[in-house]
Amino acid sequence: MSIGPFDTIELVTFAFNLIAFFFIYKAYISSIDNTEIKKFWRLFLLIAVFFLLNRFFTNIEAVVARDFFNILEHISILAAGLAFVLVVRNVSKGVKSDA
Repeated sequence: MSIGPFDTIELVTFAFNLIAFFFIYKAYISSIDNTEIKKFWRLFLLIAVFFLLNRFFTNIEAVVARDFFNILEHISILAAGLAFVLVVRNVSKGVKSDA
């Protein structure tokens, strides 16, 4: 099923990614005192941005410059994967407690 040039599922996944981004952003700006935990939320926010860009580029490529936005779509998901590896590496080191 399509809405104009867009696939419905692509629009729905973009909407869900947008909602998830705002939840992660709200958690990031909430009052977290520990700088180490704040750093992890910043990295999760970065991953959410890359996923949001991926979904955005997926929808835009249906309208203009298909090859260009397809490349950007794949680069953004690669960047999200690399950011996730960075998060895992940092988490595996552990979080220093304030106590």
